[in-house]
Amino acid sequence: MQLVHHHRLDKSDIKTMAQQLFSCGVKELNKMQASNLVNDLLEMVGKTSTHRRPAWSQREGARA
Repeated sequence: MQLVHHHRLDKSDIKTMAQQLFSCGVKELNKMQASNLVNDLLEMVGKTSTHRRPAWSQREGARA
């Protein structure tokens, strides 16, 4: 994934993020889930995204 490489993101952190958000690994994400993960990663690195709140903040029990 170019975003991960370009911004030197830790792959294990992204795997953990996918597991926490969607209860599955990165490779098992469907298109909608993958898109949400990419948007959250873009917000993490300071790029703009198309939605206002990251998916993890909308889940019940998520830390804000």
